[in-house]
Parts: sequence; structure tokens; C-alpha cells
Amino acid sequence: MVTRKSLNASIKKVYVKEHKEIKERRPRTNREDYTGNGHWVFDRPLDEDKAFGFIYVIHDCMCNKFYLGKKQYKHFGRNKSGTPTNWQWYTGSCKELNEQIREHGNDSFEFIVLEEYHSRKMLGYAETWSMMAAETPSNSDKWYNKLVGKVFWYVEFKITDKHKERLNLVLNEQLFETTYVIS
Repeated sequence: MVTRKSLNASIKKVYVKEHKEIKERRPRTNREDYTGNGHWVFDRPLDEDKAFGFIYVIHDCMCNKFYLGKKQYKHFGRNKSGTPTNWQWYTGSCKELNEQIREHGNDSFEFIVLEEYHSRKMLGYAETWSMMAAETPSNSDKWYNKLVGKVFWYVEFKITDKHKERLNLVLNEQLFETTYVIS
């Protein structure tokens, strides 16, 4: 008879077995190979002691696609709080992008830091703002990103140029005249 306990035990064994196979295929990163900024390009040394994290773009030079994300310098939470993350060799959380990196190697990609941020809130806001400014959900031919703030955005159409033009007028405090037809 199969009980919930025996079913959970067998599932865990399968998961552990599969997990070990994945680890055996993938060599461990040698931390000594990554010093300073790691593989990240930035105009100054990254400051893991003063900043909370950074916003980055990974450029796939082979197919000219991009991935935009954020990375914290230290773990945040109960178990590992304050311990360093793998930021120096981090390659994003996108499975499709990481498959390309494994297949073609790091040399086929550019790892670019856009800016560092000093709080968790600012880091999250900057990532969301960047994705919306780049319109990543509606530009799947240019961006690996499919989620914004852990939310999937199914976009059937792009924001119209007229919409962008009108919004820019409002943001630049240049009110535009609207003519209404009353019948």
C-alpha cells in the first residue's frame, strides 16, 4: 500500500538523484578565478560593502539578444543573511539564457552593470523601471526576459508611438490640444 509518507520519500529520492546528475554534468565554479568585479563590466570597482546590489544587462553577442536583471551582493533572509552571494560569476536566472551560455561559453556574452543601488527597494524599483522602459515583455525578439517583477506579461501588441508621444508631452509639461467633436 502506498502511503503519503512513502510517496514523498520516493519523490525526494528521484529529485536528489536527478539533482546529483545535474551537478555531475556541470563543473563547479572556481571562486579564485573571479576577483574584483568578476566577469562584470562597470566603470568603477563594484562596492559590495556599501551597496545592496546592482542592475545588469547580459548581451548574447551571437544572436544579439539581451537579458536584464538584478543581483544582490549578500543573501537576505533567515538562513544565509549577510553571507556573500555568487554575484561575481552570476549569469542570470533565465533557463534559456543559461543554456546558451553553457553551449557557447562566457566569451560569447557581455556582462554589463548599469548601476549599483543601496537598498532592496531601490534595486527592485530600478529593475522594474528598466524592464518597462525597454519594453521587454513586448520585444521578445530582442529580450530573453519574459517576466517583470515575477509576473508574466502576455503582450499581444506594442504600445503605440502616439501613446509614447503623448506621454512624453505630459512628462515634459507640454500640454497638447485635444479637439472634441460634439454631435
